[in-house]
Amino acid sequence: MILVFNFFTVALNQIQQVYEAIQRAKNPLIVTRQAWDHDTISAGLGILKLMQRFEKNAHFVCENFNPHKNMKFLPHLEHVKPKLENINKLIIKVDTSKIKLQDISYDLKGDLLEIYLAPQSGAWSENDLRTQTTDYKYDLVISVGAADLESLGAIYEKHADFFYKTPIINIDANPANEHFGQINHVDITATSSSELVYGLIENINRSFIDEDLATLLLTGMITKTRSFKSTNVTPQTLAIASQLVALGARREEIIHNLYRTRTIQTLKLWGRALARLKADEPLGLVWTLLTRDDFIHSGSSPEDVEDVISELIANSPKASAILILYEDSGAVRALLHTERPLNAIDLGRNWQAQGEPERVSFSPDEQELRQAEEQVISHLKKELEKLNR
Repeated sequence: MILVFNFFTVALNQIQQVYEAIQRAKNPLIVTRQAWDHDTISAGLGILKLMQRFEKNAHFVCENFNPHKNMKFLPHLEHVKPKLENINKLIIKVDTSKIKLQDISYDLKGDLLEIYLAPQSGAWSENDLRTQTTDYKYDLVISVGAADLESLGAIYEKHADFFYKTPIINIDANPANEHFGQINHVDITATSSSELVYGLIENINRSFIDEDLATLLLTGMITKTRSFKSTNVTPQTLAIASQLVALGARREEIIHNLYRTRTIQTLKLWGRALARLKADEPLGLVWTLLTRDDFIHSGSSPEDVEDVISELIANSPKASAILILYEDSGAVRALLHTERPLNAIDLGRNWQAQGEPERVSFSPDEQELRQAEEQVISHLKKELEKLNR
């Protein structure tokens, strides 16, 4: 294989490091943050396709991943797994040179597994028993769109030792990224993780970018930039999008699935959200409420809130902060979107908001919708007033 680079020296060295780390690995693990979006999933699938090109036994895991209906068209989406399993094995060794095994059985008592070994004759002692663990199943971690390891959720929490002992390639465009990898391919001038992955693959081997891969990366870029309407879009971003279309990205398929498949139920929910729409124009704050009855009468579900906030963003060009408070399973949830330079994570810190600087979700302390509205809106107004001084 011929490896061709056409990048600046600093980036060249970094891409060489990524390439060499991938070449050394046999079983890479691709991960992204628990609060995923279309961009992180598309970029992660792009990396998965790159690993397949290198004939690596790679897996892509996103904690509790449950895809939205408007992303079911994405190539290879079925390969995203919702949990990390079988990361290594425990080996129990018994010396049978003097005492032979007749039978083996086990019993699970609560969280305790008891294994019974019956000898043909005589008796074993503890000195005849040894245990050890196998090496980890994966020999490289490729993190896509995660600002820190904690944002991976239970994938990291349950396997922290694995992440400390395994080399990590960190790919992200988030200014808040903590550079937690041994190789940090982080560029805050990029609009999306998909844009970064495109640059990476183009410089490794452009011929790897087929129609499916181009479609994945263009999907990530379109969703992250709201069809290239966000303020951080650069000429390079538009040039990359053009190149992806030239390489076979199915733009019409992307647009149809993302923006032209609104159901009657979603449109009814959108109408109910509009009926309660409120705004503080001087602060650039827009918000609305959705009750349990709204979901019932419109025939929609809380999953459709993502579509509603997308419509609010598209139709509120002067808003810098957009909030939806809604009832879900007996609790009040919040979805907050912000435009730069606002940081949604900072604004939602009081409630341990999860997500990224542009969009977070959280649960207010108040669990009655109107009281939650008063609590959250009061806090947001105070914070926005401070920033506007």
